Amino acid sequence: MSWDIRQRRRRERRLPHRQKRYSAIRMMTATILCVLLFSPAAAAETGLTEADDGRTVCLQPREELLITLPANPTTGYRWEAAEPGGNPAVELIAVGFRPSTAPSGIIGAGGVERFRVRLLKPGRFAVTLHYRRPWEKDRAPAGVFRLILDGTCANP
Repeated sequence: MSWDIRQRRRRERRLPHRQKRYSAIRMMTATILCVLLFSPAAAAETGLTEADDGRTVCLQPREELLITLPANPTTGYRWEAAEPGGNPAVELIAVGFRPSTAPSGIIGAGGVERFRVRLLKPGRFAVTLHYRRPWEKDRAPAGVFRLILDGTCANP
């Protein structure tokens, strides 16, 4: 028996083991994705847009809220908290920028900037975001988004 034939047979014997290992990895990945996508935490997430400006939202402590606002970082503008220190009862986490679904190849196309807001303790707190260029602090913001988080009301 030639050397090439022996090598081929050895590879064929190992192949089923590799297929089992890769299929197990695929099954674990699919299971993890299903758990993450269909978990109660993901389903219970509340989302707000610019149409919700000025709205009062009932949140329980440790509950999160997703805010999605239009943005175009290529112009230098971004959303930021109006108060640099922020409110110690509210945690604001920038999730990131998501480009619009415009056809590829369009340079400078806008999209949406996403934030997670978490209420840390009961009470009624205001959250204000300004859409501005970070180096233009003396100018009025190009956009303002206001929100009242109410941690004293009962969720329906």
